[in-house]
Amino acid sequence: MIERFIAPALTFTVLIAGHLAIAMAMFGSPAAQPQEQIVAAPVIQLETVVITAKRKA
Repeated sequence: MIERFIAPALTFTVLIAGHLAIAMAMFGSPAAQPQEQIVAAPVIQLETVVITAKRKA
């Protein structure tokens, strides 16, 4: 009977460990990242365009 719970428990454990690994990689400290990844990307400002049209009756 205990064998029925081993596979789901192992699957759940691996799933949680994967999520934790992804979260730790995303929110890692800046000291752990290479210097070229810390440099901010240049900001590009786009112009705002407003399009208006008249409805035909």
